[in-house]
Amino acid sequence: MKNLLNTPVELLATLLSGETGLQAELGIPVYLAELDPHGNRGVRLLRYAPGPDAEQTINPGLFVYCEKLTNTGREKFRAFSGTAQLVVEIRAGGDRIAEAGDMVQRFAGGVVQVLNVHRGDWGEGVFYGGTYEVAIQAAKKGRSNYVQAARVVIVVNYNVG
Repeated sequence: MKNLLNTPVELLATLLSGETGLQAELGIPVYLAELDPHGNRGVRLLRYAPGPDAEQTINPGLFVYCEKLTNTGREKFRAFSGTAQLVVEIRAGGDRIAEAGDMVQRFAGGVVQVLNVHRGDWGEGVFYGGTYEVAIQAAKKGRSNYVQAARVVIVVNYNVG
C-alpha cells in the first residue's frame, strides 16, 4: 500500500504551488523547494513540519504536512477510510514586527482563498469540504529580526483501497 501521509500532502502542495494557487492569489511565485534548490526569488514550499530554526533558513516559507491521520472505518471494505488533518504553516521574518506580521497575514489570507477555490474532490480519494482553522502566533524576536508564524489547519476526508 502507498504511504498514506504523502498523498494528501502532495495534493495540497500542488494546489498551493500550481497555476490557480498562491501565485494567482498573491502575485508572488511559489515553488516546491525540491524543484528549485538554487534559491530563486519567490516563496519556498516544503513538505514537512518546520523545526525550531526554520525562520532562520527560509524566509518566507510555507510548510505543508499531515499532522494527524484517523482511520474511522466509515467504509468497511477499504484499507483506509477516515480523515487527514493537514497543516499549512507560514513563517516570515522582518526588521520590524509589522513587516513580519503583514507578510504572515497576507500569506494566510492567500492560503484561505486557494482553499475556497478548491473545495471538493482533489482526486486520489481526497475530498475537501471547505472548513479550516487559522491561528496566528505572536511575533517574537529571532536571531537577527522579528519572526511570526501562522497555521492553517484543514481536515480532508480520505479513502484508500
